[in-house]
Amino acid sequence: MGNEAYQERDAAFFDYQLFDRFDFQLRGPEWPIDAPADFNIIGSARVFGCFVEKSMTAFLAERHGITARNFGTAGGNPYMFLRRPELLEYLSTSKAMPIIQVCGADGHTNDWFTRITGRTMKVKADGLGVKVGSRVRAGMGYRTAFKERPFEEVVEQIRKGQDFLLEDYKELKKALGRPAVVMYFSDRPARPLNKRTYRDLFTFPHCVDLRMWEELQSIFDYSLEIVSSEGMPFEVTNGTTSVRVDRYPSESMHRYAAEVIAEHRAAMLALADGPAKPVKTRRRKTEVVAPAPRADAPASKGEATARKKEAPARKSEAKPRKAEAPARQAAGSARQPPADPSRVEERRRKAAEARRQRREAANRTA
Repeated sequence: MGNEAYQERDAAFFDYQLFDRFDFQLRGPEWPIDAPADFNIIGSARVFGCFVEKSMTAFLAERHGITARNFGTAGGNPYMFLRRPELLEYLSTSKAMPIIQVCGADGHTNDWFTRITGRTMKVKADGLGVKVGSRVRAGMGYRTAFKERPFEEVVEQIRKGQDFLLEDYKELKKALGRPAVVMYFSDRPARPLNKRTYRDLFTFPHCVDLRMWEELQSIFDYSLEIVSSEGMPFEVTNGTTSVRVDRYPSESMHRYAAEVIAEHRAAMLALADGPAKPVKTRRRKTEVVAPAPRADAPASKGEATARKKEAPARKSEAKPRKAEAPARQAAGSARQPPADPSRVEERRRKAAEARRQRREAANRTA
């Protein structure tokens, strides 16, 4: 599923102004490929901005004068980005600093499950409460496993899935060949995994705990931990149809994310032209096309060292914003003007056609 599925689903409320770029349907308005920017924000639907009029990139431009490209895509994960060499080359050679959002770790292969696509897993072990060979959503698979297996055994398999994803992040960082930021964006903080906190695993980012978050911080050159539940859940309505939303960040959360990014802008950009933190991967082969060398890379080891000393501390965590009171949350409801039925159908038609073309292209390369 791509972003065109979001447009098809949400056509009665929003026009996401999708446009083709790097084998993705990105959220618009469309921007010139050679236009300068401060940041390229790469991630999932939480970056894209489902069911909100303004995403974090829109707030960055509107409130802070910061140009950021929205590379949020349905199911966005490192493996998806590694398969697109043109995107990797753009991200590695652009002067804009890459910000990589943390995705869920629940859809990755271990001894019990084999990843099929997205968060869909094939069961390959007995005693999990689900039939061997069946396909399940990863969250449901782990929920049943916690009921059927000892807690420590389930945690062991979650760790293996996390390690699988961590290797993907290392491969992505290595392929970029430049400094990059990792961004944790959630309505919950990353906490240690134990019997009191394990239900955190079933909210986004799924199966990511403090241990994995700290591992990601060690891979990247700078980190942002953005935690807020302001405006959640919320309702979107166009006067005739209403949808209750609790899976995607509210517009208030996107606005807060923009505030945090703006607060750390100078520190992050100070690292953009410096040397990248070295990354060691355990896999023998990276199935990506190496991007072209950056034209603005340091000319010498001495220059790189000098820049490194001048840069501020690499890691930084944004202070979590506490959830608002229920009465305040109601104010997060978003009322959209009634859409012209013909325009809604046109949005859906274009999105459906884009989905059809994506499927045909996938079948041709399969």
